[in-house]
Amino acid sequence: ARTQINLGVAAYFESSWSDASTWSLAGLESAVAAGNVVMSANAAINSAEVLADQGSWQRAVELIDGAIRNFEAVDYRPGIGAALLFSAVPAMRRGDVDDASDRLDRAERILEDLGMAELLDDLATRRLELDLLCGEFDLARCARVVERLSREHPLHNRLLRVQGLGLLDEYPDEAAQLLAAARDTPASTDFEHALALQGSLQAWPQDGNASEWASEIEDICRRLEIERLPPLTARDLVGVSSRR
Repeated sequence: ARTQINLGVAAYFESSWSDASTWSLAGLESAVAAGNVVMSANAAINSAEVLADQGSWQRAVELIDGAIRNFEAVDYRPGIGAALLFSAVPAMRRGDVDDASDRLDRAERILEDLGMAELLDDLATRRLELDLLCGEFDLARCARVVERLSREHPLHNRLLRVQGLGLLDEYPDEAAQLLAAARDTPASTDFEHALALQGSLQAWPQDGNASEWASEIEDICRRLEIERLPPLTARDLVGVSSRR
């Protein structure tokens, strides 16, 4: 089960999502057969991440919530914290921003208590994404995250995109530079690269490169079987509720 799950993770980051799903589900079946609750929950989360990126947000939340219940049953707090973080992503993408914020708050308390710095970095960028969806982009919060994450960090591409979209209205020139850097910076997956292209296309639909960006997005979506890309800003998300 562990080998199958690891093969699924490798395939995910190679943007071979059909293989990623196959290996994750195989790992889930093996872990269930072995009676390993933690490992089966991890496999479920990995499967849910693929679904969340492909646009099946409701199904992804359901899978991760099942994993959370299993982690809680055996009091495995690292898994609970990670699952709450990962479940916030499909929640925010489907427009449940209050629910997503609550999940991030709960995850942060656990991850800080356990000192899980890597996941806290991921959580910090997700909060910035949530700010964008709520129309409450926090420049000071963004600056703190930028200062902490180097150019070599795996999250750098995502951070450039979020920062660029967050500055678009007030600082369009700086936003253009950041989004250009996001397009040119290697992303962790082709999906993340598609989001960088999507951000640029939404910001400048009349740009001379817009048709090229749209074509590349279409190719990635077809290859990764992405049904829909997530909303990136409050303008894209209808009926966003305030977190205050």
